[in-house]
Amino acid sequence: MYNASIEFMGIPDQLFHWIPDEIVVIVRLPRIPVDDTQEIIAEQVRIQLNDLLTQYGVFLEAYGTYGRWREPVMPPIRRRSFLFGLHRKHPLLAIFFHTRSLDPQIDDPLTEALSQIQGSLEMLAQVGLQVLSAMPNWLTRAAPIYYTDGGTPLPPRPAPLLDVSASGNSLIGWHTSLLDQGFPLDPKGGEDALVVVLDTALYPDRIRNAATRLELRRNGLLQRLANDLRNEDGSFVIEYDRYPLTNDVRTGRDSYGDERYYLMPDHGLSVVGLIRDIAPRARIRLTRVLDDYGGGDIYTLFAALTDLEREIVSGPLRHLVINLSLTIMPDIRRLPYIWLSSRQWPSTQLYGVMRVLNHIEEGLRLLFESLYAHGALVVAAAGNDSSDTTESGRPARPPRAPARYDTTLSVSSVT
Repeated sequence: MYNASIEFMGIPDQLFHWIPDEIVVIVRLPRIPVDDTQEIIAEQVRIQLNDLLTQYGVFLEAYGTYGRWREPVMPPIRRRSFLFGLHRKHPLLAIFFHTRSLDPQIDDPLTEALSQIQGSLEMLAQVGLQVLSAMPNWLTRAAPIYYTDGGTPLPPRPAPLLDVSASGNSLIGWHTSLLDQGFPLDPKGGEDALVVVLDTALYPDRIRNAATRLELRRNGLLQRLANDLRNEDGSFVIEYDRYPLTNDVRTGRDSYGDERYYLMPDHGLSVVGLIRDIAPRARIRLTRVLDDYGGGDIYTLFAALTDLEREIVSGPLRHLVINLSLTIMPDIRRLPYIWLSSRQWPSTQLYGVMRVLNHIEEGLRLLFESLYAHGALVVAAAGNDSSDTTESGRPARPPRAPARYDTTLSVSSVT
């Protein structure tokens, strides 16, 4: 594992669940846009929404022009909207914006903008704007700095050194063992499947160089992955810089369960190792959508998943498995108390409360529904929220998004 993660551990000073001032609006389109018109449509939506919002003292700006994107370290934005739901008669468009307030004393006008949009859905539909969801740019985690909970429950530990002085030159190492020995595995080793792992990632050269180190030359799994990279035959591919990322989102806990953050750039590689061990012939693509601290947001997730949907529709992908060892949003029990300012509301307002909570998540559900409709299998982590509750005898917390959706396969682990 990454040695620096043991040497450096930070303590967050604030907890975030979304990127301040960043919003995503999901709209339904009459048809698939023709070439070069998608950004024009996004700008038209912004103008229409601003006609509504400015009377309440807030407005939207094009994504990548405000907030954290004014920092020189931020990468340039190549896309501000993502088309998906290509199986539908009326496709969907996810558009990212910044929310701003006419009052300089308001730091994050996001909730006000969302409230006004959600309260005006019928009116917007009457003028031809079909808004299906408006939500924050939720943080994702592998679980100033945007620290978010729900990430890895423990710091990574260095892998044990292998005894290279032992007799023989055969490759050695661990193998995955199944608790249920009768669990059926593909006799072809997954040779017809492409497994896309959306996670943290390392530069390919770092893996190839690590495989040449004396103490790792007989590590069978590492040597297999390094050889797959060298062969450049598609058996193992790393997309390190396809999507813009910085290290401003962080997550994790220490061995005592306290909130800490640390480097974990090889989190995704460890997931790839598990997959390669049980599916030795599958093609694996590791795509970096989480930063070196195991954090990210749904902008990058929308970019990666909508690209995969386009790839499916274009034809080359037949058996696609998408692995998401990450979570989004607070769990469903805590969401009302985090999103709503009051923990008490009259029963007469319950319908409105549920409508609001559904609306700030519906865009994610629709995204995973689209992948499911095309036959993709999305395997999603249930989350690490119950690591402390089970020890104290409290009920386990429900899985986080997207693992709680009917269109994904939710998994948890026992260590």
